[in-house]
Amino acid sequence: NKEMARISKDLATIDKDVPIDIEISKYVYDGPDYEKLINLYQKLGFRSLLERTKRLYDLPVKENEREVEISFKLIENEEELKEIYKIIKKEKIFAFKTSSDFIYFSVNNKQFAIPVGKDFMPMIKTIMEDVQIE
Repeated sequence: NKEMARISKDLATIDKDVPIDIEISKYVYDGPDYEKLINLYQKLGFRSLLERTKRLYDLPVKENEREVEISFKLIENEEELKEIYKIIKKEKIFAFKTSSDFIYFSVNNKQFAIPVGKDFMPMIKTIMEDVQIE
């Protein structure tokens, strides 16, 4: 029992003399990178977040920015949803929004509306749980 207590103590003791070969200053948080944030919001079609971020942080609005009308392709069968999944797996990033009637996906500047009442939930679950997708 004495030996087990010593082993438990050794396991629970934090060794502060471990050599670390990293430069801590590289990991200091300097605040958000607004340019990357704005590009991400634009890519994913987050218009309201984009406008709110620009207003909140008093960021300049680029002259060439314009309003874009967004249309959604209605997904009517599982084969179409599987094709979207292939696109999402390739891009490794997508945005989604839910409502009582639809789940909306946005990927690669294309938008899709998936009816909630259809039998798409197993495939949607697969997409949402895929660890290779952000």
